[in-house]
Amino acid sequence: MNSILENLQFTLVLMLGIVVIGGILVAIYKFPIRRKQAPKPVDHRITPPARIIPDDTSVGGLLAYTKDWNGYRREEAIRRLDSLDGPGILVALIERLNDWVPEVRQVAKTVFFRRLESEDCTELVNALPNIYQLAERSRDNHQPVICAVEKHLIRPECSESLIAGLNNSNIQVARACYDLLLYRQVLPAQELLRIGFASSDWHIRRGSLECLNLLSESEIRPALSIALRDKFPPIRRIALRVLLECSPSVVEVVPFLFDRNISIREIAIKHLKEYEFPIYQEYKELLQAPNARQQVIALWGVTKTHHEQAVDIVTTKLDSQFISVRREALECLAKLDEDKAHSHIIAAFFDDSPGITRTAIALAKRLSIRPRSAELDKILKQSYSSETLQTCIELTPIMDKWEALEFFFLQIGDDTSNFQGSTEDKDSLLKKAVSTWSEKYHNLSLFAPYPKQRQALEAAIDRMPPQAKAFWQEWFEQLIAST
Repeated sequence: MNSILENLQFTLVLMLGIVVIGGILVAIYKFPIRRKQAPKPVDHRITPPARIIPDDTSVGGLLAYTKDWNGYRREEAIRRLDSLDGPGILVALIERLNDWVPEVRQVAKTVFFRRLESEDCTELVNALPNIYQLAERSRDNHQPVICAVEKHLIRPECSESLIAGLNNSNIQVARACYDLLLYRQVLPAQELLRIGFASSDWHIRRGSLECLNLLSESEIRPALSIALRDKFPPIRRIALRVLLECSPSVVEVVPFLFDRNISIREIAIKHLKEYEFPIYQEYKELLQAPNARQQVIALWGVTKTHHEQAVDIVTTKLDSQFISVRREALECLAKLDEDKAHSHIIAAFFDDSPGITRTAIALAKRLSIRPRSAELDKILKQSYSSETLQTCIELTPIMDKWEALEFFFLQIGDDTSNFQGSTEDKDSLLKKAVSTWSEKYHNLSLFAPYPKQRQALEAAIDRMPPQAKAFWQEWFEQLIAST
């Protein structure tokens, strides 16, 4: 029993000794670190060398220092610019209002507010876009600065400079001036509308429409008559919506069925449908117009109404003398009846107009139309030229790959006596097309032809002249062996 107590006592003493020794070692280890990390006293009365800017620095030099990498120099440059005058100082201060160093921002804000009262109104107007850009910056809350500038500019002594800014060569300045005049209602609504509608800038004309809500119904109509004739579609669209809120007659709305902009026509159609107006008849009569644009609008309208005779009417315009009308007719037919549009889209591939060809290819991709080799061969025979052949070759990427290869084989084995071009040109085009086909489908392991496709390919090879037949038969056998 005594031995157990002695062992226990010894263990406790040993543990206590270890703890004490460990504490002493830790204290000794930390002491020099603390001493090394202790901050050195700094005499704040001494200006750090990095802050120093030469006393004879010009205004231009100080402006350059406001963009210096060192925050101390930027801060000192701003302080010294406070007592100076010169172009560019205001813009430099505005830029430093969003400086990444809080102390520099604060100094810039103090100097800016101090100079604001004595700042030239014209210079402040020219810097207005820079002021409004501060609203998009997030380093600080710049709303007090923006509000202070706005209140300063709408004062009577600055309002003339603000109005003169509407004619500034810098469109951003003109827009900022008009937005401020509109937001603060510095001028009467009628005057703001007159200025806005006379502007060549769409942004100012668009903003002037907000004044319509401040006018009486008798005053709105003359303003709308101008806005509804504006060349910018969004302005006409807004004006039309305002007009519809004034309960216009059907006669007033009908002209907008023929607007150049689709969205405006759709608004007019929706409104007139409520009054059971014969919209289809209006568009049908317009089809006889001599102008291509009017016929395009008429085709769009006939398609939009989904009249039972729409398909027949649209089909008659596929042979129009106007390219834009043929293109619109093709697109409308694809919307109305995809099955009937199939053959017309194939025929449009070979239209004289490249624009029609591009439209037909785009429609074929959208409707998943894949031309058959027999269809292309038939069309090619009607105009057997290198240009038509080239067009057919350009269509092969949207075809089934074995149909495309069959088309190539058919042309290789075809009689070239009626071909409008040299035999060398035809052979060169076809060899290049087959080479491109091989590169595109180099991995054929999962795409072997069906039995009927293989029979058609072999039949096309059998039609070739003996020399070409031997070459392509061997090529085709190697191709099949790799699948």
